Amino acid sequence: MHPNDLAERCKAAIERVPRHETTAEVGLILPGRWGKRDTRLLAGRGSPRGQIVSDMGPRGIMVFFNAMDVLAWLAAKGLVIVECRVRREGESS
Repeated sequence: MHPNDLAERCKAAIERVPRHETTAEVGLILPGRWGKRDTRLLAGRGSPRGQIVSDMGPRGIMVFFNAMDVLAWLAAKGLVIVECRVRREGESS
């Protein structure tokens, strides 16, 4: 998956979260197999850590990551540029 595609999936997940919830998650199928509780998005330090929720057989494992952590990591690596627009209560999009 291209970094811009991953960023769009994270953005969509964040926009879907109701106001009373605090975290948005994005689910990805990654290579690997069940055997531990969590895994990193990519090998190496600083990569977001996600929770393995399902073994998808030969396709890999389904892992849920915090969407904000993934966006922040992509931006820190210089793979995407993140812009923020603050909307006040009662304002329309």
